[in-house]
Amino acid sequence: MTISPDDKITASITLSDSTLNVWTISLSDLTNGQSFTQTFLYDSTRLSAEWVVERPLVDSTLSQLADFGSITFTNCSMEVNNKSENLGNLPLTKILLSNSKKIQLVEVSNISSDGAGFTIKYLFMQ
Repeated sequence: MTISPDDKITASITLSDSTLNVWTISLSDLTNGQSFTQTFLYDSTRLSAEWVVERPLVDSTLSQLADFGSITFTNCSMEVNNKSENLGNLPLTKILLSNSKKIQLVEVSNISSDGAGFTIKYLFMQ
């Protein structure tokens, strides 16, 4: 997939087969129509969910965090006891991205009024 700045993306991770621990990851670029789907075997505890903005390792070195402006996650939910729950109904923990000097690189908003989203804002160039 080729994703450009300002493209709108949807993503989902779904338990496809609970007996075999098969998960399906799907990404769709709503702007250009490209998509990606792949299944994986993963023995999850099924006790948490994460929405992540991160900087990956490139050639075994932590990459620079791109100045992404802000990213808004919407329609966030997870299944708990066979019932879909949005973020506003779940216990939450914010984990903030910092650089090696412990300088905070992003800001995370409170949960949106509909209980199903939040925004991450880029703060600082490493």
